[in-house]
Amino acid sequence: MRKKIILIIILVFLGIIFLFLAKYWPSEEKKEGQTLQGGYTTSTPSYESSHQGVPLPQRPEKKQVDLKTQPIQLARVFIERYGSYSTDTSPDYLEELLPLMSKSFVDRTKEKIKEISQNPASEFYGQTTKIISLRIKEMDENRAEFDAQVQIEKTKGKEKTTSYEMVELVLVREKNQWKVDSCSF
Repeated sequence: MRKKIILIIILVFLGIIFLFLAKYWPSEEKKEGQTLQGGYTTSTPSYESSHQGVPLPQRPEKKQVDLKTQPIQLARVFIERYGSYSTDTSPDYLEELLPLMSKSFVDRTKEKIKEISQNPASEFYGQTTKIISLRIKEMDENRAEFDAQVQIEKTKGKEKTTSYEMVELVLVREKNQWKVDSCSF
């Protein structure tokens, strides 16, 4: 019985290795300049193996961060996290978001954290926010403004409701990083 278990473990391990190799082994079907998963492109190596005549794979180029997509991603993540909380985690969720905020927004948020801590809720309340659409209102190198339509699912006690709201979010660049300067539901 013990030998069967060991054999099964070895077969599972070999199966995992086989799947890994099948997924990540370089394919000869990829053509010059073809886009691969992850946004990388193929290219012809600068030299070939002298023993087998098979080209050696090159490392993919590093991805560059696009300054336009970075604030869009930050806006999406921030709106959903800022708008999703419950009395069980309050105000911890705000403290986790402080590194994403500008200095002035951090100061305003710390006041809000203090207020929430001094006035705890008497019954359970929670809400989950999901972005339906996000629109860039205005954007330049140092500032970006967004409008987002969101769906908010609220739970108060045992009652659940769903509403749709507009959110305005402003990002600014501080020390060469995008930070949230305001977020109003």
